Amino acid sequence: MVKKVIVFIVPIFICQSMAWAELTSVIKGNVRAVNTRLPLVGTNIVVLDTKLGAATDTFGNFIIPNVPVGTYRLEATMLGYTSIVKTDVVVSTGRATFVEVNLNEAPIVLKGITVKAKYFAKDVSAPTSKHNLSREEIRRSPGSASDVSRMIQNLPGVNFVSDARNDLVVRGGSPAENLNLYDGIEIPNTNHFGTQGATGGPITMVQSEFIRDIDFYTGAFSAKYGNKLSSVLDIHLRNGTRDEFLGTFDLSMSGAGLIVEGPLFRGSYLLSARKSYLELIKEQIGFSALPIYADAQCKVVQKLSDKHSLSILGIGGIDHIEFAPGEEEEHGNGGVEVDQTHYALGTKLTSLWSKDLFSTLIVSRGYDLYDVYVKDTLDTRLYDNESNESENTLRTDVIFKNISLGVYLKQVALGHKIYHKGDERFPDIDMDFSDTPYKAGAYLQPEFKFGNISGAVGVHYHYFDYTEISSFSPRTSLSFVLIPNLSLNAGWGIFYQNPSYVWLTVFPENKELKDMVTRHYEKVYGTLAYTYSETKHKALDGIERYGSYDTPHVINTVLGYRPMPLLELGVKCRYASGRPYTPIDTTASKQSGFEVRNKTQVNALRYPDYFRIDFRFDIHHYFKGWNIVWYLDLQNLLDRHNIYFYYWNEKENKVETSYQWARMIVGGVKIEF
Repeated sequence: MVKKVIVFIVPIFICQSMAWAELTSVIKGNVRAVNTRLPLVGTNIVVLDTKLGAATDTFGNFIIPNVPVGTYRLEATMLGYTSIVKTDVVVSTGRATFVEVNLNEAPIVLKGITVKAKYFAKDVSAPTSKHNLSREEIRRSPGSASDVSRMIQNLPGVNFVSDARNDLVVRGGSPAENLNLYDGIEIPNTNHFGTQGATGGPITMVQSEFIRDIDFYTGAFSAKYGNKLSSVLDIHLRNGTRDEFLGTFDLSMSGAGLIVEGPLFRGSYLLSARKSYLELIKEQIGFSALPIYADAQCKVVQKLSDKHSLSILGIGGIDHIEFAPGEEEEHGNGGVEVDQTHYALGTKLTSLWSKDLFSTLIVSRGYDLYDVYVKDTLDTRLYDNESNESENTLRTDVIFKNISLGVYLKQVALGHKIYHKGDERFPDIDMDFSDTPYKAGAYLQPEFKFGNISGAVGVHYHYFDYTEISSFSPRTSLSFVLIPNLSLNAGWGIFYQNPSYVWLTVFPENKELKDMVTRHYEKVYGTLAYTYSETKHKALDGIERYGSYDTPHVINTVLGYRPMPLLELGVKCRYASGRPYTPIDTTASKQSGFEVRNKTQVNALRYPDYFRIDFRFDIHHYFKGWNIVWYLDLQNLLDRHNIYFYYWNEKENKVETSYQWARMIVGGVKIEF
């Protein structure tokens, strides 16, 4: 039977490949200088391993016609700038492929010296910790479900919390310590069913088709970014096409979605909407409770003049899930209802004043609503959280030659109404808090280059009106080129962060909490995604203990292979040391009837090590004017039973084990037209 299936499939691929070879499309793009954002005229663009190429015009634009469908590498070279190779440039029918190239200035190379193009552009302000990922890398990553954060979990220095969530644990830090930027707009949480005061969740709101690329900093990031301890996720959105109307329909386990784009006056638009649908068939698939959610995104760009452009950005989502009594063991067999609303809106004015002066001005608003209600089987209220948090932000960033500076002001509005029924362990919590404090900050960072040495020195200032605490955060980075393609890099900084809003307001005395602080020392990293880290905290008793997210050893490996142009295979392997945990005191738990942890062994034990393999394959079908992509993602291929946590079963009066995801198959289809 297997042989018959193989014999049947192979001719299909052969026929599709023959038809595919006759189809062509266009590669378009723009080339600009990194610092000044000036268009670079006369840049040579070559499609490697072909005879195709082009040069940029007076606006920095280029067009390469008659490119056969497939995946390519583009090399950009220009005198006085560092050459670069853009990988994973996917050409398909029905639409032009747009590539944006940014080049760093470099000394003029003398005659007789050959310089090879680099695959990775170095950021002198963060030479050791910056990772750049393209949209294609995110889309095809096994086990990531086109989720940016799940893809980032494969990078050096990054770990995860649970298979069911995309929380980022960077070098043992908390998921609350990560900064999310959406084309320059700060967003506290980009996920459906996100955790209040943190940055993770089970389902992302960010559509991967909106992404141009991302920059992720795992530490020692530049002075531009403030009030976060561990990492920065800077998502750069692409513009919609200015040539014609295009659409993409996507159907997968995460929902049904539609993306449309096209020209609009002197610019373009890019819009998307997505809705979950499994709740419509929950009885047929045997589930009594399923997450219900919807989200939308937009980016509208208008060219005001040759030197000024205006972008309108938006992202938002609504969530709902309800568990009947007995369906959610974690909440003591009580009914649970969760509703959330998240959105961020903003405008961004980009101005190129001269060849040495570039600026952006952002006005934005972010809003988060959390509504959680928990009751027992007698309809007694156990927990009730009605919280809303918003930030209205005015920010400007300026680049003058090699000096970056910026200022920002945030008007914060907080409304926290939280009730938690107490018991023998703790009293009732019943709070109703509201306030409108503000935040302000500024940064300055000059960059320098002397021969083979380059780097940056900067400082970030931040003030929070509610706690009346201000901080100065110094940063520095240094890169020394030993030989071509081999550099010695280092970075250092002191980083501060205000505690999350809900941490500060839940008890009046928490207003006195100081800013969290950490120091980053970065060294050189290779291509092997292995990380060693150690995280410890010292409590008021003076005892130093391992942090809850401390995982000393993390290894991530992602491999891909294209056996033929229409078929793409990928595999991901992940290993991580077991997380620390505090054991359950079984004797005390039996006597009290509820879970009691052994406080003499706080985070003294560790869960077993984690190991998982994911496998994914994509099948592409190209037709004249439209395309289809089928994909199948086999997550936890070996069906390994990785332990998530231990908990006390109050019904059975014993310790039980909660596991991570078992083997799961996720598939879908994407239609481009």
